[in-house]
Amino acid sequence: MAIRLTKRVIDELVSDDRRGQKFYDSTLPGFCVAVYASGKKVFMVRYGTRDRRSWITVGPYGVLTIEVARERARELLSKAVLGQNPAAEIASNKTAPTFERWREDYVKEIEKRKKSWKKDESFLKDAGESWTSVF
Repeated sequence: MAIRLTKRVIDELVSDDRRGQKFYDSTLPGFCVAVYASGKKVFMVRYGTRDRRSWITVGPYGVLTIEVARERARELLSKAVLGQNPAAEIASNKTAPTFERWREDYVKEIEKRKKSWKKDESFLKDAGESWTSVF
């Protein structure tokens, strides 16, 4: 059963299911809030065919408002309708190399082709050190 998800409705939702009970939004198919026994509430999106369903966690309730979560869900669903795979896109972003790893790979390749590769290495080492000092 789908209900119109609003702040008031979400605040009142409770569940005793440790795995989470999903409450679907009536205005945006595939968008839901999962409510856990601990009181945690998380926005999620489901898309795909019955044979190949995919889930994406949009974010936690409280950090995200219902309006922001619904808009993000709409973006993800529109990508799916256009033939993209937003879940795979998110996963590939998590596996992106660190700057240090990228720098090492770059220097290995560039030293084969460039006489002044040591300048690049020095510059990238300085850039990496100044970048990490910010954090």
